[in-house]
Amino acid sequence: MYSRSIARICLLCCVLFCLIPSFGFAQSRLGGASGETDRIFQPDMSQANASASQAPSSFATDNVVYPDFYYVGAGDVMSLEIVGPVSLTIPIVVSPENTILLPRLGEIAGAGKTLAQVRSEIQRLVQSRNPNNRAYLTLQRARTVYVRITGNVAQAGMYTLPASMRVSTAVQIANQETISTGAARQTTERKNTGSVNDAAPNGQYSIPFAQRNIKILHRNGQAEIADALRSRLTNDAASDPCLREGDEIYIPYEHEASEMVSVAGAVQRPCLVPFRKGDRISLLLKASYGLTENADSSAIQVNDVISAGNGAESARTLALRDILSGNQDLTLLPGMSVLVRQKEQTAKLRGTVSVLGEVKMPGMYAIDLGATRLKSLLQQTGGFTKEAHLALSSITRRENKAMMLLAGNSQTGSVPTAEAMKNLQYTTLTPEDTLHFKMDEMLRRPVVACDIQAAMEKNSEADNVLLQDGDVIVIAANPKNVFVFGHVAKPGFVEFTAERGAEWYIQAAGNFAANADTSRTRIIKAKNRLWLEPRISAGVRKGETTIIEAGDQIYIPRVPDANSDLALKRAQAEYQREGLEVQKRQLELQQQSQIWQIIAAIASTILAALSVYNALPKP
Repeated sequence: MYSRSIARICLLCCVLFCLIPSFGFAQSRLGGASGETDRIFQPDMSQANASASQAPSSFATDNVVYPDFYYVGAGDVMSLEIVGPVSLTIPIVVSPENTILLPRLGEIAGAGKTLAQVRSEIQRLVQSRNPNNRAYLTLQRARTVYVRITGNVAQAGMYTLPASMRVSTAVQIANQETISTGAARQTTERKNTGSVNDAAPNGQYSIPFAQRNIKILHRNGQAEIADALRSRLTNDAASDPCLREGDEIYIPYEHEASEMVSVAGAVQRPCLVPFRKGDRISLLLKASYGLTENADSSAIQVNDVISAGNGAESARTLALRDILSGNQDLTLLPGMSVLVRQKEQTAKLRGTVSVLGEVKMPGMYAIDLGATRLKSLLQQTGGFTKEAHLALSSITRRENKAMMLLAGNSQTGSVPTAEAMKNLQYTTLTPEDTLHFKMDEMLRRPVVACDIQAAMEKNSEADNVLLQDGDVIVIAANPKNVFVFGHVAKPGFVEFTAERGAEWYIQAAGNFAANADTSRTRIIKAKNRLWLEPRISAGVRKGETTIIEAGDQIYIPRVPDANSDLALKRAQAEYQREGLEVQKRQLELQQQSQIWQIIAAIASTILAALSVYNALPKP
């Protein structure tokens, strides 16, 4: 009895031991046929995991990969997850033949198929084994492809890029310039198709033609045009596709553009946009970064020259809400323009002006644009301090960036631009004057032409200027000194004394030193940096002496060094010149003598002829 129980227990243990390996299979059979699918994939897991371990966990991308527009190719690493009673995750690598091998399920051709199409086919294949299972396919790592980029780019050639990259990003990479290519680019006809663009004549921002017309030729012979602007503004993945193996990408030149549309008025960025069929008003408004705060959203005017005919222009007014809702988001035609009106200005325009220096209450002050003048604003500061010196005070005005570019960047020492050189295109100045002009242009200060001292102390209306937003008024402190330097015995600061001439300050600085060229003494005015002579014409200011003011400088140069060789050459040249003059005079005298001799000979011949005529017998 006891031995029989022992035998039963042993038999039961053997049965359980045999059933344990297939426990998962037996358990899955309770839910249907999904266990069969799980078992089918189980033998190849080790090999698949070995392939997946080589794939990096992350890769660079420029946008989300849309399954409907990403074409599967050889080298793509994907992950397949079977969800059922027992879930399985299977790494998949697309073979060089562009096929996808599913263990025990079969082979799927990936050529010419999108990720969404492959996903749907795998889902159908898995459910054909068990309708209760679900298959989920995701892209883990995009393959690397070769593409050729030509045309209007900085560096044309063959590029190795991930297939998940958009065409527009590949073009931007090809437009990255090195120092050498950037210098060479200036000698070609190519215009930049990246982030820097040429402005239109009316000041509008010009969107590059190449952004909307990138031509792509695929290996299978199909061609399409990428529109990076539409893809970015409307989130249209089809307008900016991902790369494929062997793509030929051509970027057109700016001169190939023909048809344009524009948006202007109360928008963040007025711009010209190359036209493409299917463009709508909403696209233009997005390209302009939207409306400004003072824009009238109910007065968006659409102008159409073509439909009006005879060169006239028809216009219709739309509301922003109707455009965004799609009710009146009209399809554009070439040459159309959109103008966003501003709201009627009801409040006064305000601005700010900074007052610095010797005033009792320095700081920032609000002004009414077009109304506030200098004198009324300075009265708000509580008056000047005892150290204020109005003669050297000035107003600095914020300068337009476009004007600053005309003379180049004087602070960095950059080469003047082409616009700056146009100032000298038709100049009649001498080379020396042209050099002085360029120096003055590069070193000019953005100050307002006014005399603050005359405005405050003499009530000069001409100097009581209108202030503008961003002006900076600097009330200078009294320097109380005049600086004397050059060839004087004691160069340095001399205390300012009113109604004293240059001679007095030179005497205070120890008088002229040896080799001082007294005839070329100059006074450098602190107000405008002009070099003046100590003696000026009568009737100007006080007598014939230039008035010295606090802060002025007096410079005494030295006598130029004598060059004996140069003096000898000059004397020789003068002697030769005098010799040439003598020779020229002698030649003139010889010519005159010859002329008189000819005249005398002619006169003698005439007299002889008359004598002969008189001697002849008369009939």
